[in-house]
Amino acid sequence: MIDKGYPVVDRGKFEEFEPLEIDMNDDFEPRVGQIEALESFMTAGSGVVVIPPGTGKTVLAVMATAELEAPTLILTTKAEVVEQYRDEYLDKTSLSDRKISVIHGGVSKKTVSPVTVTTYQSATTRTVSRKLWDREWGLMVLDEAQHIPSDVWRRVIDFQATRRLGTTATAVREDKKQKEIFSLIGPLVYAPSWKKMENRGAIAKAETEVLLVPMAKSRFKRYHQADKRKKYELASSNPKKFEVIGHLLKKHKGRKTLIHAYYVDLAKEVSRRFDIPIVYGETPQSKRRELYDVFREDEIDRLVVTEVGSEGIDLPSAELELEICGLYGSRMKGTQFFGRILRPKEEPAKFYDIVSKGTMEEEKAERRREYLVSRGYEFHFSDWEGGYDTEDAGGGKRDQPLKPGGPNMNSSEGFQERLKRYLGIAADCPHKKSPSRTSSKEKASCEHPRGSGTCHVGDCPRLGKQKGSEDQEAR
Repeated sequence: MIDKGYPVVDRGKFEEFEPLEIDMNDDFEPRVGQIEALESFMTAGSGVVVIPPGTGKTVLAVMATAELEAPTLILTTKAEVVEQYRDEYLDKTSLSDRKISVIHGGVSKKTVSPVTVTTYQSATTRTVSRKLWDREWGLMVLDEAQHIPSDVWRRVIDFQATRRLGTTATAVREDKKQKEIFSLIGPLVYAPSWKKMENRGAIAKAETEVLLVPMAKSRFKRYHQADKRKKYELASSNPKKFEVIGHLLKKHKGRKTLIHAYYVDLAKEVSRRFDIPIVYGETPQSKRRELYDVFREDEIDRLVVTEVGSEGIDLPSAELELEICGLYGSRMKGTQFFGRILRPKEEPAKFYDIVSKGTMEEEKAERRREYLVSRGYEFHFSDWEGGYDTEDAGGGKRDQPLKPGGPNMNSSEGFQERLKRYLGIAADCPHKKSPSRTSSKEKASCEHPRGSGTCHVGDCPRLGKQKGSEDQEAR
């Protein structure tokens, strides 16, 4: 049954465990949806809660511990989130500091307490896993449950607990193993409509826009000659994106802004050009926490993040996001970064997806947006036609209005048509001739008549050279 993707619903009596002395503080007020989610979980016994980012999954776990009075093991994705859980338990419950432990790479002493929060990676090490096995857990919380089907992280399912609570905003996987989330943890117990949650004030309203940025033709030529990985790098690091970033930072000056890039070098370049702090893989844990704290406390209003900051980090004041380079077509990652701006706020949040026009980045970005579209979000498309002095994010030589795209700009047909219009060519190389009938081994070739101009088709064997450098064209 599990192999077929069906969750096991256990109707047997739950084992008894030694109760934990814990209560929610008197001044605690649950947010919209948290009571319904908790009641659904308690009725089912174990299962998965799928709620939008920003609706309080961390606090839901705290509420479950208090409701069950259960010794609790929480597993999550990164050290920063481990610390967030610890802070919420101490802030919202009667639990004392000595009854909660955190375990991650930045902690030297690996101790286990009645409430223990750790990363999946730490939990699978031999030393820590043995300590976790020795405890009788009344509740195991599996944060970001969409990761559980992975070959490494699924090992934590072997830890014994009376109840299991999985929490996630994105119950999707690109390897199509999402059914295993429920097989390994329990059935889906609560999954409200995102738009209904928005209407109830549980999450912020969000305006979404896709900006299509042209590439210099010399760069396009390199793009069409490259392999798939290099193509994505060339499209993602399109120099004209810096014009767009500068324009948007000026347009939304003063708004709390997150800028996300999958490629670290690109993120560093944005940080350097616009003098914005950055969090990436090599940023020490202490520095990460410091930057997140000063962003939360409004001491800085802009932050560049790579993948380490795209999931699970609580930045409630973020109200503007610029996605300048996503993780290929990952719907999970695209939605997780989008979710950083969904904490309730008075004004609508704003999300920009900045992609290179007529490239595979468009198709990958479309894939990343699929889950959000299924949740009811609509994306407006615009062509970037501006010229901008990127040396100064606060001003420039000139700002050009964004040209709205047509209604089918996100369709595959629209993508191909834009590519043709941009290059000024037909879909197939017009210079190719068919192989000779007398020689089956002869390959199709490209013949450029004199004065015919340059062929920009990617597989044309005689790509002509463009005058001027790429940097000149980008300017």
